Amino acid sequence: MVDLGELCGALKSAMAEGGGHKVFFYAAGKNGAGLRHGFIAIVDPQTCQLNFEQLDNDHALIEIPQLNFIKVQALPMIGQNPATGTNPTLDTQHVLNMFDPKMHAASSAAAQASPTPQNRIPPAAPPQTAPVHETPATHKLPYTRLKEDATALLQTYYGNSAPQKIADVEVRFSPVTQPAEFLDACRQLTAVLVGTPKANDVFKALFEKLD
Repeated sequence: MVDLGELCGALKSAMAEGGGHKVFFYAAGKNGAGLRHGFIAIVDPQTCQLNFEQLDNDHALIEIPQLNFIKVQALPMIGQNPATGTNPTLDTQHVLNMFDPKMHAASSAAAQASPTPQNRIPPAAPPQTAPVHETPATHKLPYTRLKEDATALLQTYYGNSAPQKIADVEVRFSPVTQPAEFLDACRQLTAVLVGTPKANDVFKALFEKLD
């Protein structure tokens, strides 16, 4: 069973390797809802960026430690800046302190012992739209077909949830104005399940059409 300690361990390993990693995490949804997922970008040994359901840093720091984790995986972002979201970067040690499993275990025990209502988690911030960094257009691949092809590839690994995965990616990267970034995000989702070499092979043909 994956727990908060495993997430913290993956973050520490990424820090020790000098940064340039995305630590992906997957968790069971509340009340039988679908999969919840996000990632923490380890920019360098001191700084990171939280990316989870478009929550701001304050809300993400509260919500992430309470997840029922299913899988945690760190992937190197070779030659890329792993921080792709809109949240400001944070001190990674501060994040680790906030995620300290011992602290959350103590809080949980105190909550069970106390008969008084606990403070509710603040409501999530409104969705934020990532800034657009346009990639030069290409006429070799119709962009509606690019989205369809990426969805078909993800369906091999995510089944019926693939369209929602694509929709989540499209919020951050438009297949029309950011086709390379869009495909890279889809490839990263695949890499979480099958590994980076296999994901690179799966998406190779689509990337070649962008060249």
